Amino acid sequence: MVSALRVGIVGTGFAGEGHAAAYDRLPGVEVTALWNRTRSRAESLAVKLGSANVMVFDEWQELVRNGGCDVISIATAPMLRSAPFLEALDSGCHVLVEKPMSIGVPEARIMAIAAEDAETVTACSFNWRYAPAYQTAIKAIRSGQLGAIRDVRTEWFARIGQDFFSEGDWRARMDVSNGGLGEGLSHDFDKARFLTGKEFAGLVSKVTPVYIKQDDFLVEGGRALLLAELSDGVLG
Repeated sequence: MVSALRVGIVGTGFAGEGHAAAYDRLPGVEVTALWNRTRSRAESLAVKLGSANVMVFDEWQELVRNGGCDVISIATAPMLRSAPFLEALDSGCHVLVEKPMSIGVPEARIMAIAAEDAETVTACSFNWRYAPAYQTAIKAIRSGQLGAIRDVRTEWFARIGQDFFSEGDWRARMDVSNGGLGEGLSHDFDKARFLTGKEFAGLVSKVTPVYIKQDDFLVEGGRALLLAELSDGVLG
């Protein structure tokens, strides 16, 4: 009998709870280790999971090295994704990391090279690929129902107050998290690549910081317009 895959989750906030809920629905998979900067939040999630096998760790390094995990899910803020990612690969674990996977391209390249050299499976949480609408679209494209894709357009309209950012103040700061654009538009870049099978060749953008009137709160990268050229003449 094959034993269950043991999963450790690094970061048990909004995204980490989503990871835990998904793993909990999979046969042959068990969440066995949790870490969060605020320990009480990890302990709360452990209670929700309702398993006596869940351990809560004081340090994420201890979870990765000594947690006995087969899979590490990284759901921390962006400035703390690269180090656990590299440590998990070095420990021989499979890794699922939240998007965007790092802060900036140089750090992402280091992570990508490490993943390519590893013998384990790595993935980034671009979950929109698996939404029913996008699965329907990709099947239609691959079967030829839509013909050649020449133009891709996507928009976000969202009303988000300061409370969203106060729960994770890093979301508003581009110096530590890629800002709101990195959190949201990283999905759009992935959807364009996923649906067209093309790569980005060029990009121009205009980014405008936005103030939320409540407490005169600044959101860096709050509004943006991006125009892109993908390979084979596809425009976005």
